Amino acid sequence: MKKIALALLLSMSAIFSAHADVVNPTVEIALVKSVGTTDQWSAGFGNTINKGSDAWFTDTYIFTPEMAGKFKVNGGVFNIYSSMAQSVAFDWVTLNDVKLTLKHSYDADMGQGFYSAALGNTWMTGPLKLVVHGFAGGEAPAFSASYVGTLNVRGIAAVPEPETYAMLVAGLGLVGLMARRRKQSV
Repeated sequence: MKKIALALLLSMSAIFSAHADVVNPTVEIALVKSVGTTDQWSAGFGNTINKGSDAWFTDTYIFTPEMAGKFKVNGGVFNIYSSMAQSVAFDWVTLNDVKLTLKHSYDADMGQGFYSAALGNTWMTGPLKLVVHGFAGGEAPAFSASYVGTLNVRGIAAVPEPETYAMLVAGLGLVGLMARRRKQSV
């Protein structure tokens, strides 16, 4: 009886592990400041999933440096393939829990297709965390499939610190006091 229970337990664990996602380690990606600007940043990223990996995957990217305030963000991820062994089908992609718009197209005449997930200009606050979840390689027994992506950040609106507000109020008080003294002396 124990042998049957052990065999059942082992077969159940094999079934469930066969459907488990490969969760890759979180990767930090540096945002690069655009030359000649004060408020534009961008970054590129991507991953390749090879034979031997489980076809389902989850990748997480954290973008640095962490920026304060509100800013507009746009970008996305895409995969172009000529065979299903090269395809990466995005199940869902989020940036700070905002879902990106998914698209898929296949051109039979050209024998290629693409999968994409895109985000139009959206106001966000940091830190920026992108999570990509999908299925790689179709049903191919051997595959090497990759995707790439970009993220653009613009219009960082700094949120003043409380000390800044305190200095502003103190400065206005001093200007008011000087105006009052000037009025009294005349």
